[in-house]
Parts: sequence; structure tokens; C-alpha cells
Amino acid sequence: MSRALVLADEQIFPVRSGGQLLIAHEISALQMLFDVQVLICTRQDSDNSSAPADTLVFPRKSLMRGMLLDPLSSYQFSSRAIWPLVRRRLGELKPCALIICHHEWMIPLALKIREHWCRNAKIVLRSHNDEYSFFSSLRSSSRGWRRAYYLLEMLRMSRQQLANHAASADDVWALTNMDRESAFSRLRDVEILPPALIAGRPERRTQLPPKRSLAFLGSLDMAHAVDGLEWFIKNVLPVVVRLRPDCTLYVGGRRAPKGLLDTIKRTENVVYVGEVDDARAFVRSHRVYINPVFSGSGINMKMGLPIEVGVPVVTTHLGLRGLDKLRDAIFQSDSADEQAGEIDRLLTSDTYWIESSASLTHAGGAYSIDNISLQMKSRVAALLSREEM
Repeated sequence: MSRALVLADEQIFPVRSGGQLLIAHEISALQMLFDVQVLICTRQDSDNSSAPADTLVFPRKSLMRGMLLDPLSSYQFSSRAIWPLVRRRLGELKPCALIICHHEWMIPLALKIREHWCRNAKIVLRSHNDEYSFFSSLRSSSRGWRRAYYLLEMLRMSRQQLANHAASADDVWALTNMDRESAFSRLRDVEILPPALIAGRPERRTQLPPKRSLAFLGSLDMAHAVDGLEWFIKNVLPVVVRLRPDCTLYVGGRRAPKGLLDTIKRTENVVYVGEVDDARAFVRSHRVYINPVFSGSGINMKMGLPIEVGVPVVTTHLGLRGLDKLRDAIFQSDSADEQAGEIDRLLTSDTYWIESSASLTHAGGAYSIDNISLQMKSRVAALLSREEM
């Protein structure tokens, strides 16, 4: 079996975010085709004790150190400039035929590894989103020093710079056609590879969760996630509670800002549970999963959890970006009244809930690790057989 090297720019053992889940699931899909080794560039305080034995873990530079050493580059690039550290342990890398980079800022490292170790390896950029648009959405949703920071990152990480790095790869795998058109329009070799949202076969539910409750789970240090949640608490939840006074929204997520915590404290029928140890069990125990999002880019990887456990979802139109095969199985609306009406129906009709759950798990199979592995197989075969022009 040929070998592949995956360059990940954050901790994935254990998984604690949607981006980490994307990497972890795609490693599982890749392992059906290759002997896979993983190199991780992560925060210095990350716990990687559960990583496989042959995983190589390297610390990122801190924000201050990255800016001092390379003030003209964005932090995303300067903090991942770890080649001097990797070079000292080059002998621990296994020779490989394929190097997959998660995010553009891992490509410089891949080029160095190919130059000094795996000279014939093909390099693939696995794009997670249109990075420039992503930072633009963060800037628009942020305030104060965060807004200034994201503006600085955008100035130091231009679209042209991102495109130049992408062009250095032998192939680019984009998540959505939107990303291909906006971020990679000038590149020839760009394939659409949907995300592996779910591991295994989705659960078919025949019994409803006992409580009439709603679940939200997300990274609450992301401004657009907080904005969407606050919109839901202000505009949708009061309508639901008037209809069903016993309904409660449970909010899970790390690093909740003070403003959101204040909103939750003064709002009845909302409970903040903080960071969740068992995300699957948390989502499974509630009747409806909500995903209110109005900005951002890329794909909501957290949509995989309700699919896996068969919990119906209510989201906005943007919440299903890039997940077209789910559009007939998930309710989407930007109207507060329409969302509240759908939630009320899911809370009160057992038959409708079971039908919605079954429709979701059936459609979600298109985003399983097995299906994505099959798509990977054809793309990798074409890439490895491609002759240099």
C-alpha cells in the first residue's frame, strides 16, 4: 500500500471543532487507500496524548514571535513556518507518494518536505473554505481590537498570495463550487470534494428524546456563530416558548463571550452548559438541533452530528451552503416565524419528528466517510497518473 502524509495545522487528537472533524474524518477516508502518517502543527498548550504513535507534533510560533520574525506575513503563515523544526526530525517521516495540506499555509512546508525527502510526491491542497472571505466575514462580525486584528490579517494575507500558494500544489480539492469560483477561479486543476460529515452509518431513530428541548453546539469564540445564536434567542425562541412554555434551549460551546453569557442569564428557557465532553450524546438527547448562521464561508461541519444521531435540524439558508444533498431533508428559513413554526411541529408531532429524522439520516449517507473515500480514490488515481506537461 502506498503512503500519504497529511499536514494538519491544528490538534485533531481529540477533535474539538468542525475544522478538526473535517481533517480527522478525511484521514479515516484516506486510510482506506493509503498507509497514512500525520504531521500536526498546533498550539503549544495542546494535548495530543491520544495521537497515534507515529504522529509528528510540532508547536506553532506564538502570535508575538510570529509577528517579530516575519512581520509582513499573516499569523496563519508565520506561525506555521516550522521547517527548521521538521528538518531535524526528517528521518521520522515515511517516504510517501502524496502530501495533503489542510489550508494554504501548510503548502510551504509541503514543498520543503518534497524537496528534501519525497522528491516524487504529489502535493494536494485540501481547502477548507475561501480563506480571504472567511477572514472578511470575521472582521464584519467583530468589534474593537478583534476587528482591527482581522483587518490586519487580510492586509497581510491577500487573495493573490493565497492563489500563488494554491498554484504551487499539484491539485486542489475545494469543498464547494462557491469556493472554486471565488478562491480558485484562475487555477486549472481544482476538484470538488465534499466533506466527510459522518463516520459509520447514521442512527435510525424510532423513539423521540424525552424532553422537548433544543440544542445548539458551536465554537462560541467565532463572532458569526455568536451573532446567529443571539438572533435565535431574541427572535425565534420567544415565539417557541409562547407556544410551548416547557421548551428549553441548551447551548454548548467553548469560550462564550461575556455579552452572550449576559444574554443567556437574563433569558428564561436558555441554559449554557459550556464545553461538551460528549458532543454526540449531547445532541442526541434533544428534540431539535438549531444552526442559525448568517455569515461566514466554508461548510458547517457540525451538521454531521445531528445526521449521525438522527436529530432533525432547523437552520438558515446559509447554514446549508455546500451541502446541496441535504436541502430536501433539512428545514431552512431566514424567517423567525417560519423557524418557530417548524420547531413547534417537531416538538409536538411524533410522527413528523420520526419522518424528519429518517429523511435526514437517509440523505446524510451521501457525506459518509465511505462515500468520500470512493470519491478520493478516483481523484488520487487521476492525480498520480497525471504526466507533467
